[in-house]
Amino acid sequence: MPRNRHASTEDIHRHLEVLGYDISRRTVERDLLALSAAYDIECDDRSRPYGWRWRPGSHLPLTPSLDLQQALGLSLMERELGASLPRVVRDALAPWFQESRKRLATHGGSKAARWVRKLAFRPLGPPLLPAEEPPGVLDAVNEALFTERPLEAEYRSAQAEDYREVRLHPLGLIRTGLVTYLVVCFDGYSDPRTVALHRLRRVRIASDGDLKAPPGFSLEQFLDGGVLDFGSTGPVRLRLRMHHAAASHLYDTPLSRDQVITSQEGGECVIVEATVNDSDRLEWWIRGFGDLAERLPDAQKPSTHGRTESRK
Repeated sequence: MPRNRHASTEDIHRHLEVLGYDISRRTVERDLLALSAAYDIECDDRSRPYGWRWRPGSHLPLTPSLDLQQALGLSLMERELGASLPRVVRDALAPWFQESRKRLATHGGSKAARWVRKLAFRPLGPPLLPAEEPPGVLDAVNEALFTERPLEAEYRSAQAEDYREVRLHPLGLIRTGLVTYLVVCFDGYSDPRTVALHRLRRVRIASDGDLKAPPGFSLEQFLDGGVLDFGSTGPVRLRLRMHHAAASHLYDTPLSRDQVITSQEGGECVIVEATVNDSDRLEWWIRGFGDLAERLPDAQKPSTHGRTESRK
């Protein structure tokens, strides 16, 4: 049951079906009337369809009693994953999130409550602002992924000037920190592609048709194919001559599991070897070191790979 907005009987019925409950709409209507008589649930009957929600400021009777550790975990989840959760999941967790905030506020002076304020997550690299997505896009995408239904939207690729109407079959969501990508099959095609969410607008759940996904599709395998390595030509055995200071971080965060670093005579430079996807992103990374890194000849290995921001 939503707290900050009204949901129609049809919305609640659909939500229950998504969660696996086999129940008729008429039963939902009867149960809502009975629950509203027992709990602080209000019905907005000013117009049809009627809307239902918890009354503002009401105590939710089904809210669990959280200990401090559970409140900390839920607080972190809301802060770091809240925007990625489908709306139906956010609505279901809202009482728990609210209770966790109250619990932490009550114990604001404790070490455990202060701990959550000591954690921060920031990507490396220049402080770029994330791509701005049109309102409602992420909610519609998350709902489509959750309910496994196709989407209709307007889409503009990086190379196009105008938007065009498309029908998409969503397969997965990839968050990179700055840009969120939706893995899709364009209607009529079976090869997975990625589209940036900020290049979509007027996204809505398709009113008809079933989701069409490639047999055996795995988001993890799709990512392992180097889909986000823009312009990737497959894996290569990379060889770099780097100043030892520039390469120092690679001892702690290697380029690959088979990375090898060999010191050269004099100790000023090292040779770094690693199997990586050869891509524009790799070239940008190397150029960022300026004169402190030089790419040496490497041998390319054949491989298949994904594509990003491509379309039919």
